[in-house]
Amino acid sequence: MQYKKYGYEGIMEYIERICEKYPYIEFSMLGRSFMGRNIPILSLGRGKSCVLYVGAVCGREYMTSVALLKFINEYGALYSMGGKIYNNSLEALFSERTVYVLPMLDVDGVEYATNGISDKTALYDKLCGGEDDFECERGALRNFVCFNDSIKATVTFRQKREGICFSGNKKSSVRAMSMAKCFSKSTGYSIDGAFDDNELVFDELDIPFVSVRSGEGNGKADKDALFFIYSRIREILFTAPFMI
Repeated sequence: MQYKKYGYEGIMEYIERICEKYPYIEFSMLGRSFMGRNIPILSLGRGKSCVLYVGAVCGREYMTSVALLKFINEYGALYSMGGKIYNNSLEALFSERTVYVLPMLDVDGVEYATNGISDKTALYDKLCGGEDDFECERGALRNFVCFNDSIKATVTFRQKREGICFSGNKKSSVRAMSMAKCFSKSTGYSIDGAFDDNELVFDELDIPFVSVRSGEGNGKADKDALFFIYSRIREILFTAPFMI
């Protein structure tokens, strides 16, 4: 993937290439954004228990989208070879769990952060009409989680100050804490009690929510920032499905 193509169109093209290369990866649309862009979601595996990964909650954090696509590409390559990672068989992971990957939730923000705003007039008109520029994305995610009983945990990946926070309701709070502790051990990040994805937490759902903040990459260029982020969350991505 060309590093200059981290915008919406570039990421969508890369998703198409991944799905052509690994036809067992399912690709669909979660819904449409405030500005009418499709919100892509991918599915890996055939297990009844599912985990959902969410990237680019904020458009400026587009590098989390690329890191999640790197995970999907590596997952596909290892599964095709019948390989193992972190002592887990990819065949077992594929058959026993399903991983949903929503690489970029804030698709409008990703495009604006990487290529600027080309449709300022349309955006201005919608905002002046009193519309919430993130309500479509939140609603699409809410519907997906609320109407999919197989989702047992949601993990968001952020580029804020390094740390991990979690949230849950009733029984899920204990499971969320357990996952957060495992993530903290594998990354070295401390657990922060303040959950920073409150707008994505659905209190009526008794499932764990964990947010992993990998930092900004210390001002690194995109290519180096990708390595910085992915190297820190890679173990989480491959092992979290077995925690649910």
